[in-house]
Amino acid sequence: MKPGQRNARILIVDDDTMTLKITELSLAERGYQVTAFENPAECMAQVEQGNLGSFHCLITDYSMPGMNGVTLMHRMKAVDPTLSMILTTAENERAIIRDTLREGAVDFLDKPVDVDRFFQSVEDAVAKTVRSRKRAATESSLHAANSTGLLKNIDCPEWVDRLFVVYAPKHQLGGDFVDVFNTAEGSKVCLFGDISGHDIQSALFSSHFLGTIQGRRSCQNPFDVMASYHQTNAMLCARRERSCSAGNLGGTTSLCVCSIREEAGSGDLHFLNAGIPALYLIDEKGRIEILPPGYSPLGWFSDLSFEEVVRPRSRCARVIGFTDGILELAMRRQIDVLALVGTLVQARDPQTHPILSAQEDDVLIIDLAPNPSISTPAIPIVHGVYPGDQAKNIDTFEQVWKNSLSFVLGREQKTVIQRFTLACREGVLNAINHGCGRQRKHQATITIWIDEGRNMLEAVILDPGSGHSFDYEARDSDLLDPKPGNLGLVMMSKLVDEMQLEQSGAQLVLRSKLE
Repeated sequence: MKPGQRNARILIVDDDTMTLKITELSLAERGYQVTAFENPAECMAQVEQGNLGSFHCLITDYSMPGMNGVTLMHRMKAVDPTLSMILTTAENERAIIRDTLREGAVDFLDKPVDVDRFFQSVEDAVAKTVRSRKRAATESSLHAANSTGLLKNIDCPEWVDRLFVVYAPKHQLGGDFVDVFNTAEGSKVCLFGDISGHDIQSALFSSHFLGTIQGRRSCQNPFDVMASYHQTNAMLCARRERSCSAGNLGGTTSLCVCSIREEAGSGDLHFLNAGIPALYLIDEKGRIEILPPGYSPLGWFSDLSFEEVVRPRSRCARVIGFTDGILELAMRRQIDVLALVGTLVQARDPQTHPILSAQEDDVLIIDLAPNPSISTPAIPIVHGVYPGDQAKNIDTFEQVWKNSLSFVLGREQKTVIQRFTLACREGVLNAINHGCGRQRKHQATITIWIDEGRNMLEAVILDPGSGHSFDYEARDSDLLDPKPGNLGLVMMSKLVDEMQLEQSGAQLVLRSKLE
């Protein structure tokens, strides 16, 4: 017996008294601690009451009165998922229980049992249980540390009015992280990121990176975000080179990370994004600016030189950021990413939302409101930016709007959604064809959100054109006698409850009352 298996506890269940006694004595002679039962129901009752403690291996016969061995295995697995099990059977039962290996049995043995094979099977089962429990303990510890590290940041420093974090790892552990802190020099930083992978290794590196950050800011020297980016990038690039030299391409690690920093005494926010999906900056009027990543993930290129992007705080009433797990979910459902983000942020228990059952990667969302003096609007449902040569794809755009609104509002708003998106379709087509002049260098945008105060659905469509002086209300009667030219605006006005032309017609506002 291996040293690690001394005093291992074995549970035996067999209704054959003679077989049970011989097996018990044989295992005891080899140093195992044995507990034996002839009645499986009595055994299970004692286990479920917690009277027997934990075991390293269950050995059970298949054919027993009241409860067969497979049922016993199922119930034991529910109590202790790490427990390894061995099933013994008569030779003529082999076909019946062949599939029980899929239920968690380490082995099944034909009676009469070969002695050497029996003891080897027990040894293997005990070793497997020990490994499973060590792994479970490690994952539990890391998960607790990982979750604590994220949740603690909801209690924000004074410079943040509100920070809401949604975190849902694909497995028990993940490599996504968030940290919010003040620096020694007086700057304020929100840091979030994504380590490649979603396993124990990713979680460990995530903890290592945050530990490095925390260690640096506790020093007398001021914490420097860009210096940290350079240091981490150099370390990851060196690891990648060593892995590639050893032919282990799968062992490389990369880091997508974004910092949002308010410099001491400044009214501006500084953004440094390396590989994180685009940030959404929303001002006090609900206008959106998409801030794309400025750099590749850390660990790929050694010659990166980082610079921060600066925006006035007044243009950042709300900052939305997320890792790529959200993008994958949104693309799979063919909905706008903001519809998914908004739904999860506003959910009572976002980690249990049904859509996360389909996640293929860790999910992390931050919703940051840095300025308490600005009244922030609701998170928009759709924000689309379309080049002027994309009129041919209008069917796809419209379907994404429908899917997004249905995801947020539900089927009870089906009629409103259909009429509203049809009006949006006509508005975006007008913006592309006329405002953009069908030129790729020009872009039309649409933003859709819910005005909860008025219980209305609202869309703003904007194009770079010079606008027009068309009075659609004066041509209301033209629908009875259609004539070419500008009838689209008249039709749109009939599909929604309110319509406004602003900026000389270069901005179109549509509103529909929700049912």
